[in-house]
This record gives sequence, structure tokens and C-alpha cells, in this order.
Amino acid sequence: MTARFDDATVDAFVRDWFALFDRRAPVEAYLERLVDDGLEMFYPPDGRVHSKDDFRAWLASAYDAFPKTQHTPKTIAILQTTDDTARLNVVVNWQADSRAEDGKPSEHMNLDATQRWTLCRTADGTRLLVSACIVDSMDPR
Repeated sequence: MTARFDDATVDAFVRDWFALFDRRAPVEAYLERLVDDGLEMFYPPDGRVHSKDDFRAWLASAYDAFPKTQHTPKTIAILQTTDDTARLNVVVNWQADSRAEDGKPSEHMNLDATQRWTLCRTADGTRLLVSACIVDSMDPR
């Protein structure tokens, strides 16, 4: 069955993606949802990701820096679809506690992150994959 770019399918895919962070899923759970070639991701301030190896390193760093996170999608809007891709606008509330270090207490963060996503299908058309996720802004709440 072909994976569809309808609201329900896309919404479920995006919510599942964020749930992976909150339950600290193993990196393989993310990698199976990413394209093999042409990946473009940016997580401020310097989290540029262009490959699955880059993502693996970024995730390890994120898990270390933020031992507890909560992602609550506020908006998941399909902006444009073609036969092969869907462009989305996503706003997610991100709350996290930083790791306490050197006697400093952890810091609680509460931000709304506005993101541009591009999804595509697997070669056999049965699943959705992330080909781009660019964080455009992170606004304190």
C-alpha cells in the first residue's frame, strides 16, 4: 500500500517522530525514518545534519545535553504536495531540562520551534521518510 500525504498520515508521522525524542528511543528508530541521500536538517545553534552519521552524532549530543524533553506539536500543516514529496510547516513546543554540570543547576527551557519539513516516500512507496527538517526559529514561552 502506498504511503499517503494526507493530513492524518502526515500528522501521525510527525507526532511519532517527536515521541521518539521524549522516550529517548535508540538512534536506529530515527535512522529508519530518514532518507539515505540528500538529508538536510538544522537544529540551532549549530546542529547541521547532512547524513545519517551526522544525525547519529547530533542525537548523542542532544541526549547528553538534555536528559529530559517533552515535544508537543501545536501545528502540523501540509503546505504543498507532489507525487513524491510533501512540504510542511510544523510548530512544536519543546520543553527540556539541561544537564546539571560543575555544580550549576539544570536549566528548564520552554520554546516554540517553527520548522520546515520535507517528507518523501520510501522507494517501494510504503513508508514516509524525512528528507528535510529546518528549525527557523525558537521562541521562548
